[in-house]
Amino acid sequence: MFKPLKYVILALAFSVILAACSSSGTNPTANSVVASNGIVATTSTGSCKSPTEAISNVQPGSLSGFISHRGRWLTDSSGRVLLIHGINEVNKSAPFSPCKAGFGVSDVRWIASQGLKVVRLGVLFSGLFPKPGSVNQNYINEIAATVNLLAEYHIYTLLDYHQDGYGPSVGSDGFPSWLTITGNAKNTHTGFPLYYVTNPAIQAAFQNLWNNSKLKTGQRIQTVLNQGYLAVAKKFATDPWVLGYEILNEPWPGVTWKSCLNNATFGCSNLDKSELDTFYASVTKTIRSVDVHHLIFGEPFVLFNFGESPAGISVPGNDPNAGMAFHMYTLSPAQEPSVINYALDWAKSHNGALLNTEWDTTNGVAPIIRQSTELNNALIPWIYWAYVSDHTSPTMQDLNQPYPLAVSGTPTAYNYNFSAAVMTFSWKRTTGISNPVTSVETPLTTYPNGYSVEVTGAKVLNKKCGSILNLELLKDSNSASLTITPGGSCK
Repeated sequence: MFKPLKYVILALAFSVILAACSSSGTNPTANSVVASNGIVATTSTGSCKSPTEAISNVQPGSLSGFISHRGRWLTDSSGRVLLIHGINEVNKSAPFSPCKAGFGVSDVRWIASQGLKVVRLGVLFSGLFPKPGSVNQNYINEIAATVNLLAEYHIYTLLDYHQDGYGPSVGSDGFPSWLTITGNAKNTHTGFPLYYVTNPAIQAAFQNLWNNSKLKTGQRIQTVLNQGYLAVAKKFATDPWVLGYEILNEPWPGVTWKSCLNNATFGCSNLDKSELDTFYASVTKTIRSVDVHHLIFGEPFVLFNFGESPAGISVPGNDPNAGMAFHMYTLSPAQEPSVINYALDWAKSHNGALLNTEWDTTNGVAPIIRQSTELNNALIPWIYWAYVSDHTSPTMQDLNQPYPLAVSGTPTAYNYNFSAAVMTFSWKRTTGISNPVTSVETPLTTYPNGYSVEVTGAKVLNKKCGSILNLELLKDSNSASLTITPGGSCK
């Protein structure tokens, strides 16, 4: 039986937590506009045209080439472990193009200056399929323009198929009305964020997605969606600056969602397998028919993000180059470690890649420091929600932090003390890695007066301070430790 207390907890969670993950920024700023659905969209700060100034060459140790994984660890082409940091950019309003919303050169230049190496870029099915018929190739080209601009600054793109509340006809963004099947379910037009639990039409729309129901066009809904996945994969199949694909943002269980709250041990494991696993396997097969290079990530149901139950999904399609993307939006900070531990448990038991692609709930210093520290200490690569064009905001400022970008070995511990601007990191030797260099992001915006390095078991390769610190294990050492403090000559 459904427990009323659980409903109250969930309602509170959606009213407090999902406010972060269903907006294009954490707070409106002077450079933002707020739509009627509460979504914040950045206004024009540039264009997607190539920059007029020359971009400096990639420093030795920087990333390039396709990204894969070894167990839970993301890896580069040489086998180095990546603890990559990044940020989200999702434009949820028509025409759903970051370029046309103004996300451009000045934004990307700033992201690069912070040492952020990946942008999770929203792809909306409303953009791919504005009307029945073929895929909108112009929209894919718009997405490609942003991918190309990010690549010019040596920033990877994670292509995120995004939705909130299924779509604008019943919720916020995602699927167009002609791809929304609600049957006789009542559309209460409940506002964000409680529409998931109070609008039967949204629940029915998701259920018809999982059931692969027939559209008015006569096609099955998943058949149409796979056409979109295929077209995008064809466009980016050989692009080395695409990190991979995230199949669907924050999926909802459909009409049987209440059962997900009754079992803290297994969560939605039955629905994970019957609904998500089936859908993810189909999409993975479609992508792999044209793209053998890129990582594929599946998300558990959005309820996982509360930290009350584990993820029951499989590696998408049991593909060897796939894993799980997860978010961290808990009702209480005390539950954040549970989300992280459940994610780590999933990666260990499934041998799949692990990447956090959304976190933070409110603007301000404390959540940024606390939550990034938790993820850093757990050695989990992350992508923050979400970019805003006001670079003076506390959220944007506190994303500026040093971190081990590419590790020639296995990371063992990492911490950054914000108040002292001191980073500590340790790693151990691992066989089978062709690049011996460990590269640490040391943004000059974090250390404008330089930094000092203390290292045991490795040697520093840099001749002076730079935005990337390169090190190499000593020949007789199987492990190393590093401390970076502000000020100094880097010698």
